[in-house]
Amino acid sequence: MSGIAVFTLFRILLIIIQHEQLNGVSWSLIIQAMIMGWRYDTVVSCYILALPALLIIINLLANKNFIFLNRINTIFTIIFYSLAFLICCIDIPYFNHYLTRITYSILNWSNNPMFMFKLVFQEASNYFFLSIFIFLIYLIIKRVKRISIITLNDTSNSTNGKRNYLSKVLFSLLLIGLVFLGIRGRLALKSPIQWGTSFISQNNFINQLGLNPCFTFMKSYANSKNPENNKIHFMDDALAIKNIQESLEIKSPSIYSSPIARKIEVSGEPLNANVVVVIMESMGLSKTGLDNNPLNMTPYLDSISKLSYTFTNVFSAGIHTYNGIYSTLFSFPALMNQHPMFATESINQSFTGIANTLNQFGYQTTFICPHDEEFDNMAGFLKANGFGKIVSQKDFPYSEINSTMGVPDDVL
Repeated sequence: MSGIAVFTLFRILLIIIQHEQLNGVSWSLIIQAMIMGWRYDTVVSCYILALPALLIIINLLANKNFIFLNRINTIFTIIFYSLAFLICCIDIPYFNHYLTRITYSILNWSNNPMFMFKLVFQEASNYFFLSIFIFLIYLIIKRVKRISIITLNDTSNSTNGKRNYLSKVLFSLLLIGLVFLGIRGRLALKSPIQWGTSFISQNNFINQLGLNPCFTFMKSYANSKNPENNKIHFMDDALAIKNIQESLEIKSPSIYSSPIARKIEVSGEPLNANVVVVIMESMGLSKTGLDNNPLNMTPYLDSISKLSYTFTNVFSAGIHTYNGIYSTLFSFPALMNQHPMFATESINQSFTGIANTLNQFGYQTTFICPHDEEFDNMAGFLKANGFGKIVSQKDFPYSEINSTMGVPDDVL
């Protein structure tokens, strides 16, 4: 109950920070999400307490009070609740960026630990959550030790008679049943609680609110280790080619080696205009006036959109730098856990992207980024794929570099 109370406080903190997401949401939905949250918090707590419960049962049925088992219980519970609350502390700033609970994808930055370290400690707002975590560790140690003294170190274990032993067996079976039920999260036999169980409305924030970030992190990690989830199941080649030919209106057999290649005939002189592609990370429709955001965060983008072709059915290829660069500039999708800009085939093969195409018409091509150009192997990959010049953190005045993310957008 102590653990679930802390999980609930994190959920309330998320509501306070993201309160604008609740505009027009009824109190009944918020209450439903909180009840759903209690279910997921119970799942996480029962996973943590499964081993301690087993050790308690061993003590009980052995009619002994093994001190070393009690110590294992205490240490195990402190460590794993500490890890659970650390994930909760990380989850809120993560949610502020992505409007989703934390998942295994956060470890995509783990190949650059110094970058991750700076990302955490150079952001002032993170110190608030670090302070909460340090306080919680202190609280966990005191609370778990107190519970251990009251419950586990009781040496008055009676060994009188079969009736008393039978009650211990029944108690043990009840405890095992409750922990197992708590881990499953629901009574239905067909399936335990899933990610989608919390989706109770059309409001994304309400759906995410019920989830526990420890659940989403571990569930996504387990899914990533499932070999089936790393396989790409393509449709039949002939059917795929037929669908694309119909979509691109390729009516006659292709004269090219590719069955979906087509020649685009243009007339008149080329415009030879400058081409500027801006890739904005952590940006989405919900932050603009196009989605009626009341904060007026993007007045210039909003005004440009009224004078431009604007496409609303455009979706990000992923949440990482390499997803944005690879898919935007080279028109390839991101595939599961693959890092395309590190892959050997990406180094040995030149892709027909926007840079190589423009180079054929006498353009000069430059890629500009605010931070270290070696991050995600950007410089090497882009130079191998048509970009003649890379401008990065090293090209800006040192006084303008604010953090490991380099220079601010306005300086860029």
